[in-house]
Amino acid sequence: MIRLAVFTLAFLGLAIIQNSFFASLPGVLPLWPLILAVGVYLLQHQSLTAGAWLIAANGLFLDLFHLQMVPAETISYLLTALAAAYSAKHVFSNRSLYGVLACGSATFGVLKLSQMAILGLVWLREAEQVDWTVFSRETFWSGILLMIGLLLLFPFAVRIKKLLHKSFFVSQRDTF
Repeated sequence: MIRLAVFTLAFLGLAIIQNSFFASLPGVLPLWPLILAVGVYLLQHQSLTAGAWLIAANGLFLDLFHLQMVPAETISYLLTALAAAYSAKHVFSNRSLYGVLACGSATFGVLKLSQMAILGLVWLREAEQVDWTVFSRETFWSGILLMIGLLLLFPFAVRIKKLLHKSFFVSQRDTF
């Protein structure tokens, strides 16, 4: 119960930072996918399934408040969370920066492909509702900012792990 409360508060804090603070910044900084970066980092480098739940919860949050140009974000982010969990567990090594960046790239690719599929269905019905140039620009800058976010999180792995121990996300014993 405590883990759920801590997770919920952490998610809401990240959602507020991403959708309020970052959204008010100039340039391309509002496109920074903070929750996706943290979710991939937790899944890949810390081996915590809470990262997948964080990604999936973000889709529900975005749908609930209609904060994105893509409808049905819950579907996209759920597929993204599943892809992130699979690639973190079975495809990429969790001990290297390259593994974290590759998992982030694969996860981001699944997110954008699923969003493109949904936008394609919307485009078939109402072509004027979809602006592909805006989507491609946002995809480009979000991908770059995701990689920057993962690069910024990686050097602080030991400190983040200690913080996760204190917040009840990770047990105190190592599982090697």
